[in-house]
Amino acid sequence: MHPVLNTLTGPTHKPPGPTTSTLESRITALNPARPLREPRANAQEPPLPNQGLTRDNGYCATMNHKKRELQRRIAYEAARILTELRSDNISYACRKAAAKYGVSRPQLMPTHQEIDEALREQQRLIRGGAQTDALWALRQNAVDAMRSLQPFHPQLVGAVLDGTADINSHVELHLYADTPEDVLFALSDLHIPWSEKQRLLSFSDGHREHYPCFQFSANDVRFELVVLPTRHLRKRPLGPIDNRPQERVNLKQLETLMAAC
Repeated sequence: MHPVLNTLTGPTHKPPGPTTSTLESRITALNPARPLREPRANAQEPPLPNQGLTRDNGYCATMNHKKRELQRRIAYEAARILTELRSDNISYACRKAAAKYGVSRPQLMPTHQEIDEALREQQRLIRGGAQTDALWALRQNAVDAMRSLQPFHPQLVGAVLDGTADINSHVELHLYADTPEDVLFALSDLHIPWSEKQRLLSFSDGHREHYPCFQFSANDVRFELVVLPTRHLRKRPLGPIDNRPQERVNLKQLETLMAAC
């Protein structure tokens, strides 16, 4: 055998040292209070069960409560404005109320239903039975107008329908005609003087457009007739507050509603 190979493999080699486990056991025996391996500095203790989830849920619950309280305050302030100004312009009242609390984000605005509920409560406390009588009279006038304008598929919308109308409210009808002039001819035949303005309406498909709105008074009740194309008969405009399709009823449905009251 080659002398170099004999040097590497011969009996002059040192025996292998103790294994790692043997060293650990010896050191532990000398100093049992101090383990050989310290925990890593970046090691983290396992979280308590549901600890983070509970904290997050509590935070979200607090924020949701604050949001609901703010929406409630805005709704009641809007209802107060509507009552004091003897107005039924919910969009204006909501913007005015939100400005009082420094709110401009749509996500923090109350829904149309929340404003209606606040308004009903204030009307019940302030006006009592007078509001019920006024609502009945407005609905009866709406029935009479819808019968006269039946060729235009009239639909009742707004405060007179949802029950928040009072003596200061107007009747709002949506009519459907091939041209606005068709409605004007019908008003002329009924000997009704009118004035015209434009009403901006939005739809769920993103479409927005100004439509003619004819105003007149009859029996000391103000009317607003918004004239839409006949092709929009099955499309409901969005509400001005919550951007949801407006509730509406035709003549037969309104008569059924009044019979049930």
